[in-house]
Amino acid sequence: MCTPTGKNTDADSDFEPLEASRFPVPSYKCAYPIAQFPFHDPEKIYALKLGRDGGKFAWESSLKKNDVGTIDFEKAFAYSRKKNLTQPLRVETANGQIVAYGPDGIAAFDPSTGSAKWKHDWSYDWQKIKFTPELFGNKLMYCVDRKLTRIDLATGAVEFQVGVDKETHLFPMPDDSYLIALTDKEAAAYPLKQN
Repeated sequence: MCTPTGKNTDADSDFEPLEASRFPVPSYKCAYPIAQFPFHDPEKIYALKLGRDGGKFAWESSLKKNDVGTIDFEKAFAYSRKKNLTQPLRVETANGQIVAYGPDGIAAFDPSTGSAKWKHDWSYDWQKIKFTPELFGNKLMYCVDRKLTRIDLATGAVEFQVGVDKETHLFPMPDDSYLIALTDKEAAAYPLKQN
């Protein structure tokens, strides 16, 4: 699985940390399956060709035209209930796909062409997020407007959506097998990876 480490691999970078974060260029824990390097700015996702013909874009895809919305880096971060800084609005690569979480929707993009494979509407409001969108294997899980949702990453199909109480606390098991929903009165477990 290819996931960004979030670390700047250039130790001699001239960028200040704030400036570097405006246009994230993640380093990867494994080789990307296509000879391209995906990255994004607030409005588009790009794929830079790697190899002898490098320096040219293989493709670019507009986040706004694909109904995801513009990712404003100044509004992309929020604090979780535990006061941890999170980034609900972002673009990441995993399982051979590119997934964008914007203010208007969540979409998966084909890494070889940049075309949107599927999209789900949502109206981002950091105060309404109970569980920030997170990938677990080939599943995407999030909770917004008190609706816990699991999506199949390959197809975009909603596998389940259940309502949760306002006071519900959500957290994954250490082995990422289940998402636990805990209230003062009851507990429930929702599978993260299997059907």
